[in-house]
Amino acid sequence: KEAIAQMISYYNKAAEKGNLIAINNLGLIYYQGKMAPRDYNKAFELFSIAAPQGHALAQRNLAICYLKGQGTPRSMQKAKKWFKEALANGDEDAETWIKHYFSGRRRID
Repeated sequence: KEAIAQMISYYNKAAEKGNLIAINNLGLIYYQGKMAPRDYNKAFELFSIAAPQGHALAQRNLAICYLKGQGTPRSMQKAKKWFKEALANGDEDAETWIKHYFSGRRRID
């Protein structure tokens, strides 16, 4: 438990300096709720910082927040935009999300 608190502290310090990996990882910690209390709003806020700066994983994570309406109102249009950004920045898993949710086979809107 102390090690987790220390890790989160290090991520916070790195995030304050603009480290995109740390910002995304903090977002995941709050999104997953395993090492800190689940907080979709905080996760969305963090992903929203790293995603526009080109961090592909944060872009996918932001897309998932929009897709599921977690920490933000649901928006299929914004989800698709961020999945496409993630794919363009090298996140191959984003393609799986795009095919699954936007291929016409499955509609959730």
